[in-house]
Amino acid sequence: MPVFIKYTLLTSLLSFLMASFPALTFLIAILWGGSLIMAGINLDLKQMLAVTGLSIVVLYAVAGVHIPFYHLAFFGLSAIMMGFLANMGKGYYHVQKWGMAAAVIGVTLFTLMVYFSTGQIGIQEMEKQLNIYLQENEKQFEQSGLIELYEERGITREELEDSIQPMVKSFARHLPAFYYLQAIL
Repeated sequence: MPVFIKYTLLTSLLSFLMASFPALTFLIAILWGGSLIMAGINLDLKQMLAVTGLSIVVLYAVAGVHIPFYHLAFFGLSAIMMGFLANMGKGYYHVQKWGMAAAVIGVTLFTLMVYFSTGQIGIQEMEKQLNIYLQENEKQFEQSGLIELYEERGITREELEDSIQPMVKSFARHLPAFYYLQAIL
């Protein structure tokens, strides 16, 4: 089987899986990006662009219109840039530098688009989701003995809940930084 067909099938399959299993997006996106970079190394420019284009089409066909923007901003832009530069025969550090720059640009574009479309970058939503998560898992905390451990040390349940709220707010405020770390990884 020709190498072009192998990369076409591999990247299309990974695009399909990335869109179909959101919980595994990060792991599959790394494999997908690596496959695009390897396609850039092993294929000529036209073949690489065809593989990349078809992969993006599969992503849009399976995930719809809005979700692929996230995938492309966080993972795709840097992988496509690195694949293109590798195809041009650029050195490792050159490819890495511009891939990192593309990741930062992609996350910045994503963050700006979210901000301009919603008026926020998801901080309040993240804080709300974390609070819901904590409330849903309160019984598990009790069953695990975690709350009793704190009570034995003189910390009441109310004090524990009050100390968690600033942590949740701080975590939510650092959300844009987590976006950048996710893209760079």
